[in-house]
Formats: sequence, structure tokens, C-alpha cells
Amino acid sequence: MKHIYSQEGLFGEINHYDENGYIGYSQEGLFGEMNHYDANGNYVGYSVEGIIAGANHYSTEGYEGYSVPGIVGGEIHHTNFGDGFSAVNIIDGFDTWIDE
Repeated sequence: MKHIYSQEGLFGEINHYDENGYIGYSQEGLFGEMNHYDANGNYVGYSVEGIIAGANHYSTEGYEGYSVPGIVGGEIHHTNFGDGFSAVNIIDGFDTWIDE
């Protein structure tokens, strides 16, 4: 499983890290979507709220999957690159595990 750690930055962005270090960030867009960028600042996709709950995820190539709230908290992810879950980190930020 791949582990990703995310933490809020100084300007409201969410910075993402894996076991090798910084991998990119996410930032809220003008219409409530969350835009995603790689470590070099290149736009790689966005996420929007789902109709009922959760979120739909899109890359620059199109639809990539969705996330739904977990039964005991966090989120469950179903994507083209793997399934996994996220949970709030006890100290700060949140952790995501993806089964690649």
C-alpha cells in the first residue's frame, strides 16, 4: 500500500507527501472544486463534491474515480489507480493509503 500524508500549508493549500518527500499540492478553485498540482506546479486534475456525498475525481485525461464517507470516519476511495482510505492524523493533517 502506498502511504500519502497531507497537511494544510500557510496559504490554505494542502501539501501532499509520500515516503520519498513532497509530491504536490491541492488548492480550492473559484467554484468550490479542489484543483490538484504535481511537485513542479503542473496542473494534474481536480475534485468536485458528489451529488449525494463524497467527491468525484478527474485528471487531465478525464474521470479517475470517487470517494465516499467511511462508516466510522475518514473516506473510502475507489479510483483508476487503486482503492484505499483516508483518516485524520492525530497530530495534524490526514493520512491516505492506496492499494496500488
